[in-house]
Formats: sequence, structure tokens, C-alpha cells
Amino acid sequence: MKIKLGEEEIDLDESNLEISEVKMNDFLKNFAAKYNYYNHAWAKSQYLNHLAEDRYEAMYYEKFQFYKENGASDKLAEAKSKANEDVQATRKVVRNSKYIMQLLFTYLRALDKAQENALNLGYNIRKEMDKLFPQSIKGLPSNTHDADQEVSKIFAELTE
Repeated sequence: MKIKLGEEEIDLDESNLEISEVKMNDFLKNFAAKYNYYNHAWAKSQYLNHLAEDRYEAMYYEKFQFYKENGASDKLAEAKSKANEDVQATRKVVRNSKYIMQLLFTYLRALDKAQENALNLGYNIRKEMDKLFPQSIKGLPSNTHDADQEVSKIFAELTE
């Protein structure tokens, strides 16, 4: 899904939320950058929403004042102001900006859940590996020099 945020187009790509054993490392490696990008987009959407609300209020009060100065009562000036086409169009912009803001917020929540799923998947994979191969995981040498020596010993035993 793509949304328009000012002049920028933001892609709320659902494939960013998919987690598997194959994608897990890339997901976790790129998570912070993606989260930061969408969080900035959400902040920008809030700013644009506040601007739209300010425009709406200014237009509404301008129309209200116009009708009030032309002899309308408070209730009539309010009704005419709310019914004004320009005020209605501005109100629609405010609603749209709130919708975009909500879409970005829910996408950020979905990214949070995807990260939780990736971390849980990693934990479960480690647990499975411990159960399936208890010696090979825990018995590995701690550095590559020790690993080279271990491989050399095994190779020497096999060739004897």
C-alpha cells in the first residue's frame, strides 16, 4: 500500500513484516533503519495534520465572522460556516491526514510485532539447535585458531 505524505510517497510494504528463518538476519539488520524511516514519516504526518487542522479552524472562523458581520445569529453563522464548501473541503483534508497518520501508526505497531516475532523465532531456533546438536554447538572452540587446530586433529585422525 502506498500513501501520499505531502510531496513524498511512502510505501507501507507488507513484505517488510514477513519473518522466516531465511529473512530473519536481514530483517534484524535493517530493522532500526526501517523503523526510523517510518517513525519520521509518522512525525511528519502529525505535523501535516496539525497544519491542516489550523487551516480548517482559520477558515471556519473567517466564515463565521463573515456571516456574523452580515447579521446572522451565532447559531446561523455556525451552521452556514460548517456548510460552506471551502470549509467542508478543508475538513476533508483534515480527515484524510488523520487517516494517513493512523495508517503509519498501525504500520509502526506491526513492525514492533514483527521484531518480536523475529526475536522469538531466533530464540526457538537456538533452542532447537541445542536439542538436536547439543555437543556440536556447545563443544565448538571459542576462536578460529582453536577451530583450525581441532579440524587439523580430526583430519590427522582420519588420514592415519
